[in-house]
Amino acid sequence: GQTSAVFNEVDRHVLQMRGKATAFLSDAGAETYERTRLDQLAVESVLVASGLAEGFDLASGQRIAFYLPNDYRTTVWIEAAKRLDVPYVAIASGAASTSLGDRVADTSATILVSTEDLIPVAQQALETITPPPIAVVMPPSSKAIEGWHLVTDVLLQAKERLLQASM
Repeated sequence: GQTSAVFNEVDRHVLQMRGKATAFLSDAGAETYERTRLDQLAVESVLVASGLAEGFDLASGQRIAFYLPNDYRTTVWIEAAKRLDVPYVAIASGAASTSLGDRVADTSATILVSTEDLIPVAQQALETITPPPIAVVMPPSSKAIEGWHLVTDVLLQAKERLLQASM
């Protein structure tokens, strides 16, 4: 049989009308927590998957590497990779540049997704990889960073297409 991990983890709960249930809580600091619902996780992961597939021609068989902090955004991007049937590797945000470079090279990742805060370490790692993967900055980042693709516009375009398709 075949199964879909993202369907079992997220979609089936939303389809069973449990979308308002908490998927997880993130520690936002100062003793406050951010709540992410299952329906939010489903919608955001569909948007990211659409943006990756169309904006970067990411398709089944390619690999993606995530060098991200431990928060809900990482889960959204991992669920998006699952939606695309793309193998991925999640690399801890505390990894050194040499370790990051080795992991990305060993997995033959075609895309490396990171955050603005982690770019200095990621940039050092990319300099050791031939050919380097496409470097993508995950939102929220609004400033251009040399050699890195901003996905904000790609995700907004995906959202617009999905909204038009639903009308």
